[in-house]
Amino acid sequence: PASAQERGPEAVSAEVLQAAVDRLGTLDYSVRMNASRTIRRAPPAQAVPGLTRAVAEHADGYVRFRALVLLTGFKDPRTADVMRGLLADPNNRLREVAYAWYEHHQSPGIVPELLVAAEREQDEFLRPALIRALAAHGSVAAVAEGACGTASAATVAPPAAQTANAVHRLRRTVLRFG
Repeated sequence: PASAQERGPEAVSAEVLQAAVDRLGTLDYSVRMNASRTIRRAPPAQAVPGLTRAVAEHADGYVRFRALVLLTGFKDPRTADVMRGLLADPNNRLREVAYAWYEHHQSPGIVPELLVAAEREQDEFLRPALIRALAAHGSVAAVAEGACGTASAATVAPPAAQTANAVHRLRRTVLRFG
């Protein structure tokens, strides 16, 4: 008989999927592992909306974290919107996953938000992940260029001043946390 991985996705009911999401926060490792397995084996069209909902709405912060980690494995394009929304989330685990995700999924449009996060982030264990995300977007000049690409920045100062300001902010952040 073929293993589950060879058979492909296994459709489950909405109730089974929700129960698996709820069990992601269980203390018992085998229960959590089986819940994760159920979700990973569900078809993406079914699992991604359930995980996205759990990340946004679940009452248990650890379940939100585990759901986000599982969501990253589906490589769904909607994940970018979820990650963008988590950059300012009070849950430090969610922010850390978002920073790590942006380290591996470069998006020049996110640079201004990462720079704002760098000025705001107080958690000493998350700052390295945030700096790695910024560094993954290229050189200081490239990061500065991304930071200057926003419409609001364009109305405030000429491009040279915008670039100088962005470079200054990045250097200050790196020196403060580096």
